[in-house]
Amino acid sequence: MGKVSLAFDHLEENTQIKELSLVIYRDSFFYGLWDESGILAKTGYHPHQSLPNLIEIWNYHYDLTQTKAMSTYKPYVHIPSGAYLDHAFDLYFTGLYDLGHISDHDQMVDETRTEAITTLHYIDRPIIDSLLTLESADGVVHISTAMIDHLNKKNRSLVFYSSENKLHVCYVNDQGFQLYNQYDCYYEADYLYFIQLILQRFQIDKSVVPVLLSGDMSSDKSRIELVNQYVDQIYFVEQDLELSQPLPHHPSNYFDLQLCRTCG
Repeated sequence: MGKVSLAFDHLEENTQIKELSLVIYRDSFFYGLWDESGILAKTGYHPHQSLPNLIEIWNYHYDLTQTKAMSTYKPYVHIPSGAYLDHAFDLYFTGLYDLGHISDHDQMVDETRTEAITTLHYIDRPIIDSLLTLESADGVVHISTAMIDHLNKKNRSLVFYSSENKLHVCYVNDQGFQLYNQYDCYYEADYLYFIQLILQRFQIDKSVVPVLLSGDMSSDKSRIELVNQYVDQIYFVEQDLELSQPLPHHPSNYFDLQLCRTCG
């Protein structure tokens, strides 16, 4: 069911919607509408096919001043800024991914704002075509780019984000960006395995570097209890989420919308 349960509508008659955040998953998207005061007023979760119709509705009802879109899936590649050669885009993926299924996709190039890193990724062309009908649209940034900038701006080192059976991890230390990756997780033990893998691989001292979690793990008590048996001192990412009404879900579930809103 994805993020269906996270949808809400706090719109009022006089609400002035000004911003749209669109988080693109493999077969679906999660969106958030923000009012002129920066309050998250409405969210929704839909399959890709619904995007053109929703954009028509948004164009009709709202005078949007900002639209941010963020992709969350593979393939992606990180290279040092200045090393990118436009004509060699596909070559950077050679040996890393099978691009046989990449046909009706556009090539995307992101630049992080806090480090000299370029992110290359692909996005479905129908999504790009739909976004072009929004006057306020500003391209599509990859979630890894957004997480790198988020960690640097918030002075955080290690963040795990879980959603759609994926565990995203980003790690930054005193030497700068170290890792972004995403792992398939279908069982509770998978999350524990990959969290421990990162901690051991980078020899991270949890007493110095907090393990910050975000996403749907915050609503899964058994998953948290399992991780906490082996990884102590875990915390949820503090959210800067402004709402007009309380939510039944932990605010960490909306971490992707906040990342998207501040990306690019």
